[in-house]
Amino acid sequence: MTAAAPLQAPRTLLRTLAGPVFALITFAAFSAADAGMKWLTDAQGLPLPTSLLLSSACAFLPVGLYLLVTDGLRSAIPRRPLATAFRGFLVSASAVCILYALSIGLPLADAYAFVFMSPIFAALFAILFLGERVGIRQWAAIGLGFLGILIAARPGLEAVGIGHGAALMSAILFAFAAIVVRRIGDSERKGALIVGTLIMAQLMLAPLAAFDLRLPSGAQWLVIVACGIFAGIAQVGLVLALRLSAPQVVMPFQYTQILWGILLGALIFDQYPGVFLLIGAGLVGAAGLWLLVQEARSDVSPASVPKVAAPGHLQPRE
Repeated sequence: MTAAAPLQAPRTLLRTLAGPVFALITFAAFSAADAGMKWLTDAQGLPLPTSLLLSSACAFLPVGLYLLVTDGLRSAIPRRPLATAFRGFLVSASAVCILYALSIGLPLADAYAFVFMSPIFAALFAILFLGERVGIRQWAAIGLGFLGILIAARPGLEAVGIGHGAALMSAILFAFAAIVVRRIGDSERKGALIVGTLIMAQLMLAPLAAFDLRLPSGAQWLVIVACGIFAGIAQVGLVLALRLSAPQVVMPFQYTQILWGILLGALIFDQYPGVFLLIGAGLVGAAGLWLLVQEARSDVSPASVPKVAAPGHLQPRE
């Protein structure tokens, strides 16, 4: 027994670190997919529905391989098809909104600052629609989040455009998706949630793409495939992270996306965040973490906690 203890300690340490490592990879991959879609639609002028339709189709490859070697393809069959389809619609619509905001010029860092409002809206909707009771600390966190987004948007100092509204709508739609997951709890398979979102995206985007079907060419095809692969890998990484670590360990890594947004925005699009955006994003992130801490201290079961804070490239972030 004593001889096995030194061997078990490194294994325990590796398992403890594995969840955060998968979380870091996950949100970096989501950010890379978002940046690729912004390059395709904003810099290259490809229609968003066509770009997202093709890239989300490519996401089936890593997701399908993961399901094939782990839980089996049967895990993609939903137990609650209506709720899963509705959740897939909300997540897909949320992704369309944030990617539309990016496609019309909103910088990555600005977009992420707005979609970080998702856990704030989720907490508010849980009060309104689920009858959950919150204390003064949760209300203070909600207020802090709204203050942060006001500072980031700087209404009256700079023009608030349709891109800001689309990013905010993305956060609202994703918050509703989190409420749906709270209702169904652990009764639905994770594979069904992922595949259901990808299928719903195809159903939503195909008619829209038909109105302005312009196929990519050359390097654009490579970026579309890369976006889909990154998004699929990120979805798999998120599932693995949540299997290895508790949601309160995984969720804070969501906020690393603001760093990726700043880095990728500067390197690819020559876009740099202002001081007000950084302050506002910091307040929104602090509010989300504050709500997370309060959730972790409560007796709420893990199934009722929204697993991830914000929407992006068709990610199953509950």
